[in-house]
This record gives sequence, C-alpha cells and structure tokens, in this order.
Amino acid sequence: NKIEFETYNQLKTIVQNESLPAMIVNLDTFDQNARRFIQLAKQNNKTIRIATKSIRVPQLIEYLFQIAPGTMKGLMCFSVQEAEYLAKEWNFDDLLIAYPTVQQIDLQAAWNIISLNKTVHLMVDCLDHLIKLNEFVKLKNENLLTKQQIKFNICIDVDISYRPFNFVHLGAHRSPIRTLDQLDQLIHSIKQFDYLNLTGIMCYEVYY
Repeated sequence: NKIEFETYNQLKTIVQNESLPAMIVNLDTFDQNARRFIQLAKQNNKTIRIATKSIRVPQLIEYLFQIAPGTMKGLMCFSVQEAEYLAKEWNFDDLLIAYPTVQQIDLQAAWNIISLNKTVHLMVDCLDHLIKLNEFVKLKNENLLTKQQIKFNICIDVDISYRPFNFVHLGAHRSPIRTLDQLDQLIHSIKQFDYLNLTGIMCYEVYY
C-alpha cells in the first residue's frame, strides 16, 4: 500500500498495527535508482540478475521486470527453498542459487522447480557436489514414467579474492576454486556425469 507521512510520529502511527518485521520503501527513490542501473546496463549491452537477499519484496522484484523486461534476467536466490516459493507463488523463472547445497530437502525443492517448467541453476565448487547432485537426479530419472531425461543445471562458484602475497587474502572465502587450473579440472569433471549441465561460471568479487 502507498502511504504518505511527514514526521516520524506519523510513521509510528501508520505501522503500529502492522505485523513486524515490516518494510517501508521510498518508491520514488527506488524507481530512480532502478532506472539508473537499467540505463547503465543498456548502455553496456548487459543484463541484470536481481539478488533476492538484497530486495526481499516480491512486488518490487516484479516491478523491476515490468519496467525493464529485456534488461532484468532472472534472480539470484539466497536458498533453494526461497527459489521454489518465488517460482510457485510468483511465477519467477531463471533462478540461480547463490550458494552450494547437497541437502536432500534442497535438491527436492530444485526438482520441484523443474517440475513447474522453470529453470533453476545450482551452485557447485567441488567434485563432491557433482557426485551428489548427479546421484540425486539419476535416481529421480529412473522413477520417471517418460523417457525424457532431466538434468540439473549447475554453475561453478569461483573465488576471485585478491591475494597479493601467499599469506594475504582480501575478500570473501567463497570457493576453493581459486586458479584457472582448478576451474579447468572441475569443468572437465562435469563431462563424466550424465545428469549435469554446466550453464554458467560465477566470479563473485567481494572486498571488506
């Protein structure tokens, strides 16, 4: 709902009967910031994948896709459970999971997303992830009544933190994949698995 207020006391009155936590967004500022980034993306022939842990309101995410349908490209979700909710309840598609997981409940959620004819990409950063994801999908395919073979789309998480010396690490410890040789080995390992499909590589640059 759109609300207007001028003082803090007016704001307190407005939200006093609302369930908490609640969010109040300055829509004019939100729109201004969004259009600035959309313009930058268009000027550089890029697309934007929205991080749902930064924008927690589905209506705002939906609004971004409405004002820039060709520029906004999918979501990066905090968890598979969140991605399943956004796919099922809000009809979002092209869902990238930000962090690796091999929990059965998460893999089932990813399978549920695929069953909705939506695209989901699971993050990986080691051989063990590949083995467990492939085993899960293999068992699922064996129980299918059709001959169609379903695969998990996977994205490799690469750590590109700055390391000027062997003992200095500036950035997040996101992934054990830190060199081109390690990345090349993992890419070639994927070819050994029948139920995995490499769809992307993520280099997440974070400095503190």
